[in-house]
Parts: sequence; structure tokens; C-alpha cells
Amino acid sequence: MSIIGKLGRHNPKTITLGWVIQLVLFLGALTMVYPFLLMISSSLKSAVDSSSLALIPKYLYDDEELYKKYLESRYNEESARLMDNYPGSWISFREVSLPRRPDKLLYRHWQGFIGENSSRYGVYHFYVAEHYGRGVYPFAQRMYRQILRQENDNDVTKFNLRYNTGAINWEEIVVEEKEIFQRNFVSSLDGYLGRFREFKLASPQWMRFYVNPDGAFVNLALIPAYGGDLQALNRDLGTRYSSWSEIVLPASCPPETSPLREHWLYYAREILNVHHLGIQPEAEATFRENLRAKYGSISLLNTTWQTDFESFEMIHIPFRLPDSGALVEDLSWFVQNIAAPEQIRIRSIARDFREYLKRMYPDIKLFNRAHKTSYASFEMIPFPAQELDYYPFLMRKAAIRKEFIWRNYAMALDQMLSDARSLRNTGIYVLLSIFFAVTVNPLAAYALSRFKPRFSYQVIMLFMLTMAFPAMVMGIPNFLMLKRLNLLNTFWALVLPA
Repeated sequence: MSIIGKLGRHNPKTITLGWVIQLVLFLGALTMVYPFLLMISSSLKSAVDSSSLALIPKYLYDDEELYKKYLESRYNEESARLMDNYPGSWISFREVSLPRRPDKLLYRHWQGFIGENSSRYGVYHFYVAEHYGRGVYPFAQRMYRQILRQENDNDVTKFNLRYNTGAINWEEIVVEEKEIFQRNFVSSLDGYLGRFREFKLASPQWMRFYVNPDGAFVNLALIPAYGGDLQALNRDLGTRYSSWSEIVLPASCPPETSPLREHWLYYAREILNVHHLGIQPEAEATFRENLRAKYGSISLLNTTWQTDFESFEMIHIPFRLPDSGALVEDLSWFVQNIAAPEQIRIRSIARDFREYLKRMYPDIKLFNRAHKTSYASFEMIPFPAQELDYYPFLMRKAAIRKEFIWRNYAMALDQMLSDARSLRNTGIYVLLSIFFAVTVNPLAAYALSRFKPRFSYQVIMLFMLTMAFPAMVMGIPNFLMLKRLNLLNTFWALVLPA
């Protein structure tokens, strides 16, 4: 039966009221659509742009916004690594901007440098980009996990037996490499961490980001010592640095008259990973005497080091140290406690790259002319962090944008498909709920409205009263009822109460 009669429908006030009601309903619908669209938009975002309320994520059409997300994912959401490679520039990924004058020729030189020295610079010099994140499965993590699945026939039990682990599902298999420049970092050769090491060494260059040794020194030693005050450092050192990125980590200990000496020694002896340290050739004799005093005989040293030296005089420190063991511990202890400051040497990939450029350009003027720069010396050439980040981004921009659109959904699907039981249970629950909702409910409604039983009003009121109580109030009564009916841990317990 219509609320408004036929005559009232032509009344202007009634017509106006009808349009107002329609407008209110339309606006109400919009208030429901906007949160839904905002939810869809948020599913395409990450930490760097999660605070934006834009319905269309900016990175879909803005390259600078895409670059921020790219660096956030590339640096594994670790702002400390960003600060190492861009000392004094950015402290968060929201501050990132596109490079103003990237040097493509310098990037090509770096590729040539790494190509010639691929065996020299290993797992202690670079991270795998996108190999872990907070609440997401980044690209490299998914790739590594997929490799493990294929190698173990998608059987997590087989994986556990092979690597002596206790993972319940594939989502638990995560590797987080952090602080590779610091003393306590060790790259393992064993277990699934050793398998990750193989994956890391096999990764292509665009999937790696090398750490700037100069920036790590600035962030770990100088900025804490001077409270981030560059002018205070300039006054103390008698320098004129205009930014932290101009500071270069010396290879050897500064002279006693230099205020930098204390910070350099602290960094070398207490912080820096031993794989980036060495000693001067003339200090090896002192190192051998220290070993002779500790072990007494060369046979005991060989047993401990797992070597076959015929005498202490044959011992030389290799450029590539083993990951761990007595040799590493003895060298670390010698550097920290015995070696004279002038005997310690820091190995730096940034400095080696400058030496490589020196061999290509005999004069800094030739370098400046080729690269359109104005450096006074090769030592002033900064670590090419922006080139190493920007040109892989430029080459893979479309794939990167697609990755950020798909990544969150890939994680959700991976979680569902990796646990087949949860997906099966959800499917059964949904089908049963829909089946009973479209059968029992319409039949009961038809019976109450068509046949008018004696207590239909009371029955309807009973149904409506139950809707007035919050679901948590019904929790205990429902549980007791289902327990008495022996329906616990069944699908009926999920379907019938509703």
C-alpha cells in the first residue's frame, strides 16, 4: 500500500519532499562509496604515502612520488641505510626527491668497476634490495621464498628437514640482513641463511644497493659526536664542509694533531666490521708474534684455524676473510687491542672506485670536462649513490609501478593459497551461509506475512529483540547452546546461530 495517495503525488510540496529524500539518500550513498574507494586506494599504498587521503595514489602519475616508494622498498624501509648513502640529505623516505643532475657516464664507470672486481666486493658490501619489509612481502622476498618452495616441492616439512628449522608455514621464512658494516654482522654459510647468501650473490646489479662507507662513518661516528652540528665539526677540524656528504673516510689513521683521529680510531676499533679492516704489511710481523705467543705451536694454530701453514712466517692476512672463525676473531682482537693506530687500515669501496676513476682519467680536469663537474681532486668525488638508485629506477619504472599496485594483493593471495585449509574452510562457510540465508529466511518471512499465524506479531518481535543486543552479549549463551547440542568445532556452529 502506498504511503502517498494519487492526488498527493501531484502536490508541489510532496514532489519537493520526494526530491529532498532522494537527494539525502544519494548523499548517504556517497558517504558509503567514499570510504570504500579510500580503502581500495589504501590497499595500493605503503608507509611513505599511507597518510595521504588521495583516492588516486600519486605515484600512479607522479614519478617523484614513485621514486620515494621505490627507495623505501629498495632500502628495505630502513631509513638508516638511506642516511648512510645520502649523509646529511634525507632522514626519512618522505623527504626523497628525484636527482637533479644524475651522471649516466659515472653510472657506467661504476658498472665497469664492479664488473672488474666482482669477486673482490661480496656480501659485506651490499644489501639485496626489497628483501624484507614491515607488513608486506617485497619483490626479492617473494622471489627467494618461491625458489625455496620449488627446491622443496612446496613442502615446508621437507624444508625444515633440509635446513634443520621449525617453520610452520612459508610466511615464517624471512631473512633480515641489517648493519653489514658493523662489527657483529656475520654472513652465514650454513642453513637457509647460507641459501640466502647464494641468492644474494646471484642477484643482478639492479637488485643490489651498495653501502657508502663515507656516509656510514659520518652517521655512526661523526654525527653522534657533534650532535649533528656540521659547523661545530668545521670549527673543530678547521674545515669548510658545506654538507656531511663531502666528508671522506680516511684509509689510515689521521695524525695525532688531527681532532679526527679519535673518531677514526673509535670507528675502526669498536664499530666497523672486521671484513672492512686490514693492517699495514709491516704490521704482519707483530701479528705473527702475537699468534705465536697465543698458540705456542703452528700445529695448534692450524688445528684452530683449519689451515696447513708450515710456520708462523708463512701466515699472511688474505684480502677476503672467512665469514667467521678463529682467524677473524684473532685479527679483530689484534686490531682492537694490539695494533698501533698507524698500522690499522680501512678498506673502502668508495675509495677504490676513486682510484679506478684516476686510472681512467689521469687528470681531474679531464674528469670534470667529461662529467661537467668542478671537483678540485678525485678525493672530492662523492659515492655515486644517486646514480646507483636512479638509473635502475629509470630502466624499470613501469615494472616498479606495477609492483606497487600488485604487491599487497600478491601478499594476500600468497597467504590464502599457501594455507589451503583456511581457503577451503572460508569457502564452505560462505556457501553454507548464503544457502541458508536464501532458503530459511525467505521461507520464514513468506510464512509469517502470507498465512498470518496467531502469534506472528510476537514471533517477529522476538526476532527483532535479538537484533537489539550486541554480538558479544550473545557470545556466552551461544557457546553454551552449541556445547549442549554437540556442535562445537563444526561449520554448523558458524552458520546456524546466524
